[in-house]
Amino acid sequence: MKKLTPIFLMVATFSLIFLSFFIFPIQIEAKTRIETEIELDKNSYSTTETVKIKVKLKAEEDGEIKRTRIRLQIFDRLAPGTSVLDYKTKGKRSIFRRTWYESITDEEGEFNFEKDLSKYNIGEGVYPVELNVDLENGKEVSERTFLIIMNERKERLRVFLVWNWHLPAKIGPNGILGPDYLEEKIGTIEDPGTLLKYSSLLRKYPDVKINLAISPALLGDISSVSNGYRSGAKKVKTFDEESPLSKASLKFIGDLKRALSDEGRVDLLEVPFGYPSLPTLLSLGWKSDFDDQIKKGAEVLKSIFKRENKLRTMLFPGLSIDQASANRARKAGIDRVIMDPENFKSRPRNNFAGPYDVSSDTDVELESFSADTEFLEVIAKKKRSDIETYLHAIIAMRLLSYDDKGAVVAVIDGENDLLDVRKVEVVMKFIKNSPWIKSEIFSDLTLSNALKKRSLVEDASDVQNVDNGYLRDLKKLRDEARDFYTAVSKDNKVSLDIKESLLAAQSFDWISRKGSSKSDAGEDYLDDVESLIDENYSNILIEPSQAITFSGKKGKIPVAILNKNNYPIYLTIKLDGGKDFSFSDDKSRKVKIMPKENLLVYKVDTHFRGLSTLNISLLSGNKEITSGSIDVSVSDMAKNILNVVSVASLFVIGVFIIRKRVRARGKDV
Repeated sequence: MKKLTPIFLMVATFSLIFLSFFIFPIQIEAKTRIETEIELDKNSYSTTETVKIKVKLKAEEDGEIKRTRIRLQIFDRLAPGTSVLDYKTKGKRSIFRRTWYESITDEEGEFNFEKDLSKYNIGEGVYPVELNVDLENGKEVSERTFLIIMNERKERLRVFLVWNWHLPAKIGPNGILGPDYLEEKIGTIEDPGTLLKYSSLLRKYPDVKINLAISPALLGDISSVSNGYRSGAKKVKTFDEESPLSKASLKFIGDLKRALSDEGRVDLLEVPFGYPSLPTLLSLGWKSDFDDQIKKGAEVLKSIFKRENKLRTMLFPGLSIDQASANRARKAGIDRVIMDPENFKSRPRNNFAGPYDVSSDTDVELESFSADTEFLEVIAKKKRSDIETYLHAIIAMRLLSYDDKGAVVAVIDGENDLLDVRKVEVVMKFIKNSPWIKSEIFSDLTLSNALKKRSLVEDASDVQNVDNGYLRDLKKLRDEARDFYTAVSKDNKVSLDIKESLLAAQSFDWISRKGSSKSDAGEDYLDDVESLIDENYSNILIEPSQAITFSGKKGKIPVAILNKNNYPIYLTIKLDGGKDFSFSDDKSRKVKIMPKENLLVYKVDTHFRGLSTLNISLLSGNKEITSGSIDVSVSDMAKNILNVVSVASLFVIGVFIIRKRVRARGKDV
């Protein structure tokens, strides 16, 4: 009986535990969520004012946190160069701390504090203010704002707002609009998409000056659709001008034109056509592509808006501008360069980068600007309710660091998509209402009043975050396209279409994206290039010929070529018959293939009896366009003639040799 006691106790214990779930249910306290808010009565204060802080706390419906710790702290001022976004308060010195214990219910609780700045001898600066509330699970919820102490400024900070719309659209050679891009981003007038909402904001905030950088590849597609055409050199009527998409596209273009007509409010920046990393193009040795990107971009903007910028200011996609890019841009007539902070996190942060100069070996200087990347990070990461708070802190940091003489380039941008319109509107309102900001456009900034902070020349090698497979395809098709340009006239419409697709395919988005799929617009542009080249080459045919019979060892080979294209094309024709044929003409030469029928004749010597095959191929560079063959036979009559000629020749030679020997002997006698 004693041996069964431990087993009995174990069974009884587990039974009681099991029954307790039903008889005495365990009460597990829910994790109540709370809403927190810190509110200061002003955006900024002088060193002699009193700060009023209001803390609001509220638990979720029917929730309660009993007597929890609440802590409000003001930390020491941020040091120059510190990011307001990434600043960590842990371990930092606090100059004000208040801790209290309260129960938080679903009825909003409000706590008020006042701080006389004159008594604390606190100087100008940006001071993080943080609220921490303990939760039941041992964690805490935090809320942050900034106490900005700054005496009155005589000058406002110049802010050059760059609004960057860079994603290329996709319209293929067949006129089909690719991945529903414009249908989604333009939308309709009744149900506008992101881009149409953007263009409407330009009219809604006429007091805000904007430097607009929009991809010409995208802009060209939208303009074409508004007129019922696809983009590219070949104008193919594809869309109904009365369709909702065409009408919405027309409104978008109209909004831009009206904004640009308001003199001094919106400046249209020069942007490379396909929005590539220009330093990357130079590092690949593609100097002509660098020039074509700038030229094509300017042509599209001029054709749509019927205007040329008095001062050529370019948004420079990529992380940096190296010396080669600076020199190349200067030769192209670019006076100013604004750098785009694409993937800026991979590089050291420079929060206070204002205008600086990039000097060449000559006395000419290329003025360049570095974008303020914290604007982009705040807009991308923060809730709409927090954006304005953080932007106030950023501007205050810049003002305090520049001492009223600075300038920043604030970029509204998205990494791989367009930003929420409502977030953009927060930025527009902030710039409009802030007493610290002087909104400017680059065309108002002349070389004489530009700040000269320092020289900076950076290497472009770290710009290349490329997907090797995509870049390899781009290089291959670029080489094939260059052979095609050589084969046809430079002004040929097909060549222009191919070049336009190649320039769009060089977009930094496509080059830098890892593991891109076939459905991506970049791959679609490359497919366009390949299909356009193959389609035009497929119209070149070597017509089949009947077998040719020679009556002698010499003859002529006729080669008939049909060109179904409506333009001439230069190709290399190559004849190959091995040792059976030799040519008095060049058997591998470049010829001009005219539209419709072409007949080329080659003189040939045969070195065989019976039948042999002569192979014919047409080449563009190293690429074979088409091929064919001709069967050539030497007749029996020719053989007999050859035999007779051979015997006669031997007889003549024999008689000649005999006579020569007889004469020689006669002389010896």
